Amino acid sequence: MGLLVLVGAGCAPAPQRARGPVPSREVALGRALGWLKVHPASLDDGGLLEMGEEAILYGVLHSIANSEAERARWRERIAKVLAAARRRGTPVPSTSGEVTTCIGMAWAAELAGLDAADVRELVENRLLHNPLAYPPKPTTVLLNGVLLRDLGYCPAIAPEDAWPRGVIAAMAADPSLNPARMGYPSTLGLFTFFYDVTHEVLALADMGRADPRRRLSPRELEMARRLLADGVELCLRTRDVDLVGELMICAKYLRWRELPRVQEAWDLVLSSQRPEGHFGRMRRLRVMPGRNPYRHSVLVAAWALAVCERPGGQKP
Repeated sequence: MGLLVLVGAGCAPAPQRARGPVPSREVALGRALGWLKVHPASLDDGGLLEMGEEAILYGVLHSIANSEAERARWRERIAKVLAAARRRGTPVPSTSGEVTTCIGMAWAAELAGLDAADVRELVENRLLHNPLAYPPKPTTVLLNGVLLRDLGYCPAIAPEDAWPRGVIAAMAADPSLNPARMGYPSTLGLFTFFYDVTHEVLALADMGRADPRRRLSPRELEMARRLLADGVELCLRTRDVDLVGELMICAKYLRWRELPRVQEAWDLVLSSQRPEGHFGRMRRLRVMPGRNPYRHSVLVAAWALAVCERPGGQKP
């Protein structure tokens, strides 16, 4: 049985608005990246959390670039994020999420070959052994551990020790579990559950640079695919562009071309984009102070548009 039995009336589909013609993948990607260029994350708009998320996207784009000109483009954008983060001195993350994204800034800078000694010093001296880097949530510990290892550090909790306590491994070990029994009892919690699933796959995939299937048992791989499919069903029902983008990225990294309803997922992403380049307000962020209600969806959609294949084999 799928997980959608837990979705109640609070997840009624968002009303659709009449918009212009659906853009092509290339046009949509260009608009999204253009929006990010005009609306970069800053300490006053999105804070360290969204600045780190933006740097991670540019690190991913740098890693798949086909030319030195493209790599220089993403290197410059990463450098601008770092400069903005330093505007008031050395960044001081105060939440677990900010710790992860600050580590992500260092990861992106390292990938792009930038001189970011101050950011590495921040990671080494203030984040590597910071309890905020190892919160009770295993998904965060797993992701931080992978990024820290990429930077050459030995995390206090190894990814291998965090993985068995994560949601995919737990449900593979006991398929009778469901999100409500695992501490995700509400509709909002169900979305959080699926974000934890996607973040675990992204960690195992090393943000697209590794094949996560090599780190999964057959039962875990089957469960991961089942959860991605259930997540897409939820997103299509609620017209959630943000989460569906993450699910599409994870299906790509799991080399799973048979993700059910993937064409509808693509249609949702492309048809939701506004002419300005964003994809509408992310409703779950409206109540979170300091978060930009548009940016995360743009970041995720741009990532999906850059790396995923359209049904029928159309490559980015």
